[in-house]
Amino acid sequence: MKETRRVTLKDIARQMDVSIGTVDRAIHDRGRISPETRAMVLDKLKELGYTPNTLARALGRGRPTRVVFLSPDGNGFWRDMIHGARQAASSLVDYNLQVDFLTAGPEENVLEEVRLLEQAAGTRPDGILVVPLNACLMQAPIDRAALSGIRVATVNRDAPGSGRLYYYGENPYAAGLAIGAI
Repeated sequence: MKETRRVTLKDIARQMDVSIGTVDRAIHDRGRISPETRAMVLDKLKELGYTPNTLARALGRGRPTRVVFLSPDGNGFWRDMIHGARQAASSLVDYNLQVDFLTAGPEENVLEEVRLLEQAAGTRPDGILVVPLNACLMQAPIDRAALSGIRVATVNRDAPGSGRLYYYGENPYAAGLAIGAI
């Protein structure tokens, strides 16, 4: 399978015969650039499927990207997940990523998880990864965090209908359908 190469600002600039600085000014809407040129650059970005490189952006900001990882803790499954997340986070330290790990205790401790999510949102992290123990109770705090500009993602368990950016994990319903088809 052929790997698709990420479109860069340099690619956009080369195709449009403009400087990388012009492309950068158009993306960030700063500096001297005409509205027509900005519109043409933004159209080209869409046409080529440009997406910003978040690691490069984090390095250029001069401050760490701070993410809170909130999960239950109490059995081997959750300890293994936390251990894996810690290992992944430690491998990204050079990219200016800081991950704060919060655990809500055993899975039954739903109200503690809600409290910790609201507390974490109050510290204004760049993002929150949360394993929602109860989708109904977590919807409002997730929505509040998202409305305040914090990117929230659910991990392993979803909170559908909430303001979360995305869900990362398996779909138990689809897994059940697959098992039932065997």
